[in-house]
Amino acid sequence: MSALPAIFFADLDATTIYSKRHLSADPDRYTGMTCVETFREEPQSFMTYRAVRQLGALSRELTFVPTTTRDVTQFNRIRLPGVKTTYAIVANGGRILVDGIEDPAWTRVVQERLAAVAPLNTILEEITRKLQHETWVKTISRPADLFACVNAHAETPAWFVEWADSRAARWRCRISSQGRKTFIVPFGISKESAAAEVVRRTGADVTFASGDSTLDEGLMKFADYAIHPRHGALNVRAPYFDETVRSGITAGEEILTYVSSRLERIVKDRPRAV
Repeated sequence: MSALPAIFFADLDATTIYSKRHLSADPDRYTGMTCVETFREEPQSFMTYRAVRQLGALSRELTFVPTTTRDVTQFNRIRLPGVKTTYAIVANGGRILVDGIEDPAWTRVVQERLAAVAPLNTILEEITRKLQHETWVKTISRPADLFACVNAHAETPAWFVEWADSRAARWRCRISSQGRKTFIVPFGISKESAAAEVVRRTGADVTFASGDSTLDEGLMKFADYAIHPRHGALNVRAPYFDETVRSGITAGEEILTYVSSRLERIVKDRPRAV
C-alpha cells in the first residue's frame, strides 16, 4: 500500500470491463483478453491481460472501489483476478458492500432519503402505461428495488427520453439515457454520495474516479482526479475531465495508467514527515 491514503472509484461497464460488442470483429479478437464475467456459461465481459495486471498492482497501492449501476447479483458475476477489494458501490450508490456483504447502515440512510421522492411503484406505473403498446421496449425493470430501467431492443427513441425528462422534477429523479438503456434514478441515490461515505470511513486523502456515463458525472466532479474513456457519453458533456486518447477496451489500460502515474507523482511530491 502506498504511504498516501488514496482511493479509486472505478465505474465498471465500458470503463474498466468491456462487453463483446466493444471487441473488434477480428477472428483473433479474444487474443490477449481475460474473461471477467460469465452469464449462463457464456463469456460476457473482458479486460486485456495488461489491464488485469495493472489493476491488480494498483489495488495494492490504494483502495480500489468498484462503482457500478449493477445490482448485487449482476455485480457478483464479475471476477477480477488478483484484484484486492474491501468496498464496492453497487445499484448506482444505493448499496455499499463491505467484504461482499451489504452494509445495513448505508441502506438505512438511502431508505430515509427515498422517503422524499416519488414512490418507485408510482413512477413505474406511469412508465408502463406510456409504453404499453411500444414494440421497441425489451424490458422495464426495477434494479435493487431502488430505481427504474427501460431497456430497448435497439436505441431508445429520443421522444421517450424527452417525456421522462419532462417528469423528472415531479418524480424528483434524474434521467440518464445510455443507448439501449434509460435509467430513472431518485435524487436520493448517487454514486458520489456513496463514495463520500466510503471516503469518510477510510480517511482517504486523495480520490480518483473513472466513468463513461452521465450517472458518473457527479462522482467524477467529487473526485480530485477524474478520467473518462473517449467513447463514453461524457466526451461532450464534460470536457473539463481528463479523457483517454484511445477508445474501446484499450482505454481501460489508459485509465489505469493515468491513475497509477498520478498516484506515483503525488507520493513523490508529498513532503516527507520529519
